[in-house]
Amino acid sequence: MKVRVRGVCIDMKASFKEVVREVLPQAQVVVDPFHLIADASRRLDETRRL
Repeated sequence: MKVRVRGVCIDMKASFKEVVREVLPQAQVVVDPFHLIADASRRLDETRRL
């Protein structure tokens, strides 16, 4: 049975993205909303502190 994976949702670790690209080159990689917002909040806090 051949499975077609169209998309993969990951956190923002580069190593996860690399593995997905190797194993599932056709799949679209997206970042889950929780990690995206957490990263944006962290960056805003760093900018405010400067």
